[in-house]
Amino acid sequence: MVRLTTTRIGRTLPGSEAMKHTLIFAAMLGGLVSGQGPLQPEKVTPLEFPQSTQVRDFAVAGRSAYFLMCHQERTAKLQILDLSTYGVRSTLDVDPHSLRIAEVSPALVIIARDPTGSRLQIFESSGIRVTKHFPATHIVDCGRVRPGLACATFDEILTLAENDAYDELPWGRARFSFTDLALTQFSSHGELFAVSVMDGRMLRVDAQTRIQTGVRTLLAPELQQAVRPKGAAMIRSAAVSDNGELYVLATGAKLHEGVPVLRFDQNANWLQNVRLAMPTTNLGHPMYPSYLRISSGHLYVVDRSAKLMATYRLPR
Repeated sequence: MVRLTTTRIGRTLPGSEAMKHTLIFAAMLGGLVSGQGPLQPEKVTPLEFPQSTQVRDFAVAGRSAYFLMCHQERTAKLQILDLSTYGVRSTLDVDPHSLRIAEVSPALVIIARDPTGSRLQIFESSGIRVTKHFPATHIVDCGRVRPGLACATFDEILTLAENDAYDELPWGRARFSFTDLALTQFSSHGELFAVSVMDGRMLRVDAQTRIQTGVRTLLAPELQQAVRPKGAAMIRSAAVSDNGELYVLATGAKLHEGVPVLRFDQNANWLQNVRLAMPTTNLGHPMYPSYLRISSGHLYVVDRSAKLMATYRLPR
């Protein structure tokens, strides 16, 4: 049995010296956690996709996993996997330019982009499909808010009414700035988290109140002290839990030693370090984690090249 320790870090003083002491303190505590050994997967699932298929995005909600797939013949499909039986529940045809699964409950929302702008494909529970066009707009993410749907670009949030046409609500738009290489995730409470993959800076915006936090830096030894090639990203993937905590999958670790997943609260305070043991692929090397998602107390990691999904139960 693997037992991991949860650790909280309080307020630190500004400046490079404070960051240095914070990282030293985190390294001491993080060593206690990682010293327990990597967390083993609860289940490893081969993904039955055609050889010519590329996975563009992956999402989990409840007991369903969603895979957005692109085929060489320039078609795209969404495959829904039942996590109770790990069998395919259904497959949907989607826009060939689909890039991201933005929201899955209560309505399924997929973002498609081409040089003319962005499109939202909205699949209702009744099966009625709505396509919302945004000419010359670069939408990167969407999330459920009351009373509708929030859409984020790289510098603003706009809100759509929950009606048949998903009309834009005249509330004004929240203004902010992301880096060009930002991971974005909406929480179930309608908060948008944007994290720079290069330097670990985080911005949080409440899509309903338009209140945003100042830019904060995610601090942990696995982020700032890991050895990486020059210009390499610090973070590979990120996920937000139902209670608004941020999980990031850090780069720089040796795959056979376990991949670090770091948990932060809404104010970018480091809470926990979990190392995930990567299963071995059919080619004999460790699985490469492309995507990290969280749902119902489990972490899900997908290798889009080897077409594998590993499931981990989160330590309490």
